Amino acid sequence: MMTGNRFLTADRQHKRAETFPKAQSSAGMEELAEKLRIAPVQPRPMVHLDTDMEKAFEKMQKARSIMCHLPGIDCGACGAPSCLALAEDMVRHEARMTDCIFVQQLWQKEGKISADKAFRNLEKKWGENRFDVDCSKRGAKNDNSPGLMNEEEDANLY
Repeated sequence: MMTGNRFLTADRQHKRAETFPKAQSSAGMEELAEKLRIAPVQPRPMVHLDTDMEKAFEKMQKARSIMCHLPGIDCGACGAPSCLALAEDMVRHEARMTDCIFVQQLWQKEGKISADKAFRNLEKKWGENRFDVDCSKRGAKNDNSPGLMNEEEDANLY
């Protein structure tokens, strides 16, 4: 049996059980009923921009304004699940515009930040030495056999 949503599956099982005649023996039925019992689903708390509604509305408008400068592709490279989530993080001062690698590349091209600063931003987000050559990474070749690329082959990748 394939299940998609455990709550819907449990509900279907209860309805199916009602169509069958009651079993003569109730041994184990209480235990089974206990296992099938579903706790009430509680709503998840949403991200609050501010407790004051007026300030929250202003922050929402600011996040929408920031969204105009983000690519809107929701790649997640910044660490946020979406560009809107990154914009909301920026409004709450939990993120910066340079956390978006696309904005960072654009600013680097326009000369607003140096390549060194852009690289330090990436290392701050993803960890120091993360971008160093390391053949022990998953999926990398981990030996010195002739299969490794030489400098000429490596240069052809760019």
